[in-house]
Amino acid sequence: MIRWQVVGSIPWTLVREDFPGLSPLQLRVLDAVRTGTRFYDAVAAAELARLRFPIHFVDFETFGPPLPLYRGTRPYQTIPFQWSDHILNREGEILHREFLHEGPGDPRRRFAGALALVAHLLEDTLAVATADTAPAPATPRDEARR
Repeated sequence: MIRWQVVGSIPWTLVREDFPGLSPLQLRVLDAVRTGTRFYDAVAAAELARLRFPIHFVDFETFGPPLPLYRGTRPYQTIPFQWSDHILNREGEILHREFLHEGPGDPRRRFAGALALVAHLLEDTLAVATADTAPAPATPRDEARR
């Protein structure tokens, strides 16, 4: 793995495609910037076309205290304290629902209770995004390089 040292920035025009350590996603961005063309993923477009409205974009916020704050928890345990639900309807309108635990005390019971009140969202399309490190889809240029 190449270690990067931040010493400033350089224009994309100076980055070569064979620069060591560029990920497939970075190569795709480099190609789009250089050519001025948008990236189109036909497989992703087909999947998106199958989604049923409304579509829910649910986000959770958590913290992991090094010292247990609540009975029955352990060091660094993930404790949820906030969720938000952005709902995209067929007409393109976005509605918003949220829960934020405020004040002292363990937020988990109120968090779960508030989420249970809107659990019917699981019958709709639920968009999921994670911070995983899955590789970006290959581009036609990537395939040509192989």
